[in-house]
Amino acid sequence: MIRFLVVCLTASALRACTRPTPRRITVATVRQPATSLFFVALQAGCFDREGLAIDERPFELGRDALALLREGAADLAIVYETPFLLAAREEPTLRILTSLHSSTRNTRLVALRSSGVDDFAKLAGRRIGLAQGTNAEFFMDVALRYGGVRREAATIVPLAPERSIEGLRDGTLDAAVLSDPPASRAEQALGDQAVVVRTELYVEFSLLVARAETIERRRPELEAALRGLSCGERLARASPEEALALLRGRFPELSEAELRAQVQHVTWGLNLDQLLTQVLSRESEWLQARAPAVPVVPARQLLAPGPLEAVDPEAVMLMPAPAW
Repeated sequence: MIRFLVVCLTASALRACTRPTPRRITVATVRQPATSLFFVALQAGCFDREGLAIDERPFELGRDALALLREGAADLAIVYETPFLLAAREEPTLRILTSLHSSTRNTRLVALRSSGVDDFAKLAGRRIGLAQGTNAEFFMDVALRYGGVRREAATIVPLAPERSIEGLRDGTLDAAVLSDPPASRAEQALGDQAVVVRTELYVEFSLLVARAETIERRRPELEAALRGLSCGERLARASPEEALALLRGRFPELSEAELRAQVQHVTWGLNLDQLLTQVLSRESEWLQARAPAVPVVPARQLLAPGPLEAVDPEAVMLMPAPAW
């Protein structure tokens, strides 16, 4: 023991006696309860235990987090499936490492009771706010199609979520497509004048994405990030109250009841499975119909299952390509 201390105090061996420098990655995150599995893992020290230092760049929308990655200022980004697919048409080297949550309840239509909108069939002639370039666009088209309303029969108003809330409050909008936390804020602002319409036909995903070259160049760091997220997932499943407590500092504007309700709208988990590929394929077809001249990257080609398979093989459940 004494000999070890003497050796450690010599200048030539000082580096060997110190802790290794943590590997550092930059992650563009989304400050929403739906995408908070990352925050659970971060607050629980899961990434620290993997020797990974996180430089976090927070955003309110996944669309903007992905933009930072595309600018080359982030290694990883959290984003919803629709803005990812829009970006992948322009930058086909973008890849999905895993999904982080799924939900049929988080994104929804919030309408004014006085507008008469209580189902999707009544959207004709109404003014509807939504954030362009986000999953709200696809939700809107699903809602209109399900309600039998032609898109041109409704007036789509491109607005940031907070502006949509203002529009509902002052009556310049009849309805808005929103996700939590803005959706819950809109419902609270309208009180008994709020009508909420959801559909099981729409399934949303948040995704952890990177460039293909980043996956090749920084594979050990990305696998460490996935192990950290898997640690967070295990904690959330075993101790949901502890996970909720870890999120309190992220959402000081939400009461305990509000945060709990919003987290309960989603299912957290690392997955690359057939449901995700089906959703990606369906949304790709929708994008192709909107812009036929722009090629669509096949859904399976957008997945990078290798890192997740190395960390948690059971989280990857993809059918092999058909032989016929």
